[in-house]
Amino acid sequence: MTASDPPISVVGWSEDGRAFYVHTGTDVPARIDRIDIKTGQRTLLKEIGPADLTGLGMFDPLTVSRDGSQYAYRYRKVLSTLFIVSR
Repeated sequence: MTASDPPISVVGWSEDGRAFYVHTGTDVPARIDRIDIKTGQRTLLKEIGPADLTGLGMFDPLTVSRDGSQYAYRYRKVLSTLFIVSR
């Protein structure tokens, strides 16, 4: 692993303890993968994120349920309105 590799976060463990869920990088929607501990096999569990990316300033996948069916994330948006006044 080098300094230029994307960050990897563990966001949960499977019910049987044989795999864990990870989020890699900073892309949105975020890819959540399941990694089998014994084989190292990595499979896509889900891609998650807000539907509207307008003004998205921060996105953070927090956790995945043990059965992989539910997840939680948080995000911050910064929106503004531009008014143009002419005389």
